[in-house]
Amino acid sequence: MKRMPRKSNQAFLNRKDVWQIVYVSFLIAGLGISAFKWLTLQDISTVVASTVTLNVIVVGKIFYLFNIRTPKPALSKDIFRNPMAFAIIAVLLILQAGITYLPFMQVIFSTANLDWHLWLIPVFAGIVVLIVTELDKLWGIRRQKRMIATWNQK
Repeated sequence: MKRMPRKSNQAFLNRKDVWQIVYVSFLIAGLGISAFKWLTLQDISTVVASTVTLNVIVVGKIFYLFNIRTPKPALSKDIFRNPMAFAIIAVLLILQAGITYLPFMQVIFSTANLDWHLWLIPVFAGIVVLIVTELDKLWGIRRQKRMIATWNQK
């Protein structure tokens, strides 16, 4: 609420925002496809592999949410600034557990029960998403500081 509203003739998304949406989408999709391929090569059923893939996408988006919530590093004191985000994530995880474990949802969505160790794959993928997007954020912060320093020297 401290920022001024954007001008009515200003684009909703700038070039950097569009780039980030594209590369994060490809990153999460690539992690999901990689998990599916790796699991099927391990003779895991395609239904279980696709369930893991679905969870890679959802957990990847949850970790990405932590990155985009604030311009500061995700794992700073600002992580608890918006408690509603945690409530929404809790609801999302409950729904995801329903898709994964409730028999009628398994029929609708063609999913299967996951052993606990298979949940490590989506969590690992989420951590990769968070690390990549945080590195991008830190690079942007450093670049902005350099630009400001250069501007102040002139």
